Amino acid sequence: WLDLGNFFETDGADAAGVAALARDAIYVHAKDFRSESGGRRFCAVGTGGVPYDLFLSALLGSGSPKFVTVESHVTHEPRIAICRSIRYLRASIRD
Repeated sequence: WLDLGNFFETDGADAAGVAALARDAIYVHAKDFRSESGGRRFCAVGTGGVPYDLFLSALLGSGSPKFVTVESHVTHEPRIAICRSIRYLRASIRD
């Protein structure tokens, strides 16, 4: 289980680290957020600060995981955020 949002919060999280972990990942968990004073504000995947373009490229270059899921944590219009996240991930994985 590889949680890309949580991994991003660790020191040294980069595309090479994702590629190294991806070899054993069957399940990938995606969430995104923006850093704000006082903490994080969760948003649709691909619209925040997590470098999903780099992370997904590294992930897919190491072989596709079997499952990719969305954990939004978005409190304002969560359904819209989840739909946007799914569209972003589908488009990114297909390319």
